[in-house]
Amino acid sequence: MDVDLAKMVEQVQKLQSDLRNTTVEATSGGVISVQMNGRQELLRVTVFDGAYRLNKENLAGCIMDAFNQALEKSRQKVREEVTRYTGGLNLPNLSDLI
Repeated sequence: MDVDLAKMVEQVQKLQSDLRNTTVEATSGGVISVQMNGRQELLRVTVFDGAYRLNKENLAGCIMDAFNQALEKSRQKVREEVTRYTGGLNLPNLSDLI
């Protein structure tokens, strides 16, 4: 099997760029919204007006919930993109390297 390493590196770099430009968003309790990219970098946290009515524990729970939802959505996007780039090849743990 002939492998073009330069092309593979180029594709991985393109994948990383695409993931950096892919965003997901999750909301919890109608008071917190979290946006992150496909590299699991937090881009934005929005606190809506109703948040001030929550006690600290509930607000913290909403923040954690929104973050975890966004993280899972981002991980799913990574899996989808890796599958798209590899043509469906089963390459375990590749998404961990991106």
